[in-house]
Amino acid sequence: MKTVKDAITLWLKKNPIVFRHRWDGDELTLGEYASGKSVSYDIRQFCDFRLMPHPQGFADYLNLVFDDGRQIVLCHAGLAFSPSFASTGPLPDAPPVSCLADYHKLLSTLKDLMAEDGRKGELLTLFNVLLSILDGAREIGLDISQEEEDLDKLLEKFEGAFTP
Repeated sequence: MKTVKDAITLWLKKNPIVFRHRWDGDELTLGEYASGKSVSYDIRQFCDFRLMPHPQGFADYLNLVFDDGRQIVLCHAGLAFSPSFASTGPLPDAPPVSCLADYHKLLSTLKDLMAEDGRKGELLTLFNVLLSILDGAREIGLDISQEEEDLDKLLEKFEGAFTP
């Protein structure tokens, strides 16, 4: 693989069930089948790429590095990215890399915990982890407005349970 475009094209060919995609010159539009989300990138903004074996034996993943240091990963779960801690501060419980499927699993856990008494600390941690994942998704160009709206409604419900 000589170029970023070659690496992406080969990865997409080997993993056809993860993304739908379209090339328009150097512009790549990826649509995750699992989430229904789409994002476009000018591939000239990638300065490096690495094809890496998945640590759990799934298909290899392709790590793409932006000129500004941000990174995304094309993997069996879709588009993976680092959470952003700009809104939350450091979170030792946050995964180093996640995807929207991870977000939805954690959101389900949050909803289950909200039905239980005495879990305020865990809920606060989980809200912050979810927020950091959404902030990371936004930073790589995903439209997460619906997910933010849904999380805000849950946060209001959570806060209401602790307001006299």
